[in-house]
Amino acid sequence: MGLYSIELTPADTMDQQSVFQQEMADLLGCRQLTILPPFPDYSLLSQNHSPKALLKVVNEVILSRRPSYEKELGWLLLPLVRGDGVVGVLFAEEVDQKYAEAENLVFLERLARLCIDRLQWEKRGWRDGETSLWRREVLMKEVSRVIDLAENGGSLTPRRLLGDGPRVAQFTFICFTVTPAPEPWAGAGPIWKQLGPQLAESLPNEVLAAHLGGGYVGIYWPKANAGDAHLWAERLQQTLGGSDRETERGGEDWDLAAGVVRFPEDFYDDGPSLPWEKSDLGVELTAAEEVIRRATLAAETAKKKDEKILAYQALRERGLVKLESAIEKRLSSLVADDEPGALLLVKLDDWEVWQRQHGSKGAAHRAKRVLAASAGECPAGAVLDWAGPDRFGVFLPGADADSAQERGRAIRKRVKSALSTTVQMGISFYPCPGFAKQDMLDNGRKALIHTGFFGPNTQTLFDATSMNISGDRFYESGRLEEAVQEFQSALILDPDNVNVHNSLGVCYANMGKLEEAVAEFSRVTELEPNDFMAHYNLGCALLSLARKGEAEHAFSLAAELEPDNAAVHFQLAKLCRKQDRLEEALTHLGRSVDLNPNWAKAWRLFGECFLEEGNHEEAMDAFKKALKINGKDGAALSGLALLYGRTEANLEVALSLARRSVELNPASALFVQRLVELLIQNRELEEALAQCERAVAMAPQDEQLRRLQEKITAAQRVSTS
Repeated sequence: MGLYSIELTPADTMDQQSVFQQEMADLLGCRQLTILPPFPDYSLLSQNHSPKALLKVVNEVILSRRPSYEKELGWLLLPLVRGDGVVGVLFAEEVDQKYAEAENLVFLERLARLCIDRLQWEKRGWRDGETSLWRREVLMKEVSRVIDLAENGGSLTPRRLLGDGPRVAQFTFICFTVTPAPEPWAGAGPIWKQLGPQLAESLPNEVLAAHLGGGYVGIYWPKANAGDAHLWAERLQQTLGGSDRETERGGEDWDLAAGVVRFPEDFYDDGPSLPWEKSDLGVELTAAEEVIRRATLAAETAKKKDEKILAYQALRERGLVKLESAIEKRLSSLVADDEPGALLLVKLDDWEVWQRQHGSKGAAHRAKRVLAASAGECPAGAVLDWAGPDRFGVFLPGADADSAQERGRAIRKRVKSALSTTVQMGISFYPCPGFAKQDMLDNGRKALIHTGFFGPNTQTLFDATSMNISGDRFYESGRLEEAVQEFQSALILDPDNVNVHNSLGVCYANMGKLEEAVAEFSRVTELEPNDFMAHYNLGCALLSLARKGEAEHAFSLAAELEPDNAAVHFQLAKLCRKQDRLEEALTHLGRSVDLNPNWAKAWRLFGECFLEEGNHEEAMDAFKKALKINGKDGAALSGLALLYGRTEANLEVALSLARRSVELNPASALFVQRLVELLIQNRELEEALAQCERAVAMAPQDEQLRRLQEKITAAQRVSTS
């Protein structure tokens, strides 16, 4: 297959062009190639680069460091230049199909620019040969350009190919700081000179890393979400942290800390406009400088707090960065009195769609139109201002809950009819039992989260359910004391709310406050006698308190309400077994495994009941079924080992199973005791004594273990004599 293209180099003579074509053909072999259209808006590079130089850069940028591109797009992409402009992009295989998709074309052009910039940066010496990292200017240029193109409608392609307009830039920026930091005059310093090449080798696709000065290194990662970036930064820290700390530093110890920022989420400080888009700041900001500043701040704070990685979002959540929304500032004086009032917290349903389709400036323009339309439905004296990039607050002095809800419906209707978009609302009010007027904004946020369960174009009045949802969030994140406070506040609003009582009971149970948990679950059963979960939870709490009779009564009521619930039959089986009612226990367990045949714990309890009953064959079968489902069930392994040992034909297998059970549950004196008995049976007295002493230390009051220890000692004396 031959090379076919438009003009590739300045055509001063046909010989020059033919030489270039021949060199390219030799380098690329016999692959069929084509050339995409030129990019007239990009003219940075001269033509003084041979095909070999171009191919070297492409191999570095696309092939060796970015293998996924090869899989996604074919074999090769290559920028070609003419004079001070780009003629086109050389691209192998399936070009026609790829070119038909606008998104792929944008992607190709992004890579073309990266190739051309790499040549430009290399030519200017913008890479540090010792660290393999780029200079700060490279990162500044890349970050500034991607934000400018996406936010201001710029493009690497003709506008007709983009379809739905400019896109919002999305990337994660990570800043690593090293301690001790090199002196300003020392460049990257010895630490980054060692770590830099490792960092460069570990970079994911389309990522740039640059030395920012001193002890700082910045990493720009387009389209990465915060979770992936956080995990990658953790792995990188582990990799770099395992490096030789002695090289070139004379034994000097060092540490790494990282700060992570997400763009654009972490840059909306006050409303829908980004900091550098505002004209009233009084200072000049550039996007790249602000991105680096916030990432550096997060990294420095992580270092001070002795944390490995800290996200900028966490700085805000923990109050380490002071940030007040515009509505908070306005409300501070308005909520100082004791007069009635209401607050509507309004969230834009289409904010993310606007960002994707119109960039941040276009999204901000549409957001401001929604606020203006809402103002038209508000009475004189109402206060409207931003509470975040995608939401604003409407304070209505003197309004009660009913009038606030009516105003909310009017705003939603106006926004939908005038602007063809929708909003969600959380509505709070004062006076509200148990809350101060200063709590209105916080209550509005909780009501808005509550509204999110109902979808677009809905509204919710702050109530006990809003507080219950807030408490559940604290509970799920392990902040149990705060969860209890939320649930208790909810009960001030609605003392008979069964869901809140149940949530509070679960929280108390997880805190070890079992008596309080019993009180909450009992209250639910009084309010709602047919609530299965309340009876079940009550039974679990009572069982933990060893109040077996009451627990069995609660579980029995639960079983009457839901006879096909496997869990309640399992709990009843445990209670019956503890009271030596093995037939009843086996009946309940049979029901459990009928309903849930893949429940390993139920099969294991089956085996233990059969073992106590003396039915070894059924016990062995049950333990094997438990282990087939969960091979790490220590109790099933120990029980099966005991049964194999009693047959004596499988003593080696029994010992293997017993040792495995002790490995999995080293704190179980029973499992160690069973291992000891098998070791004695196999005449391995030295190990048996060591294991027995360990078991006695765990259960010093166990007389059976002490007798076993004496038995081993006596056997050793006989063996010695």
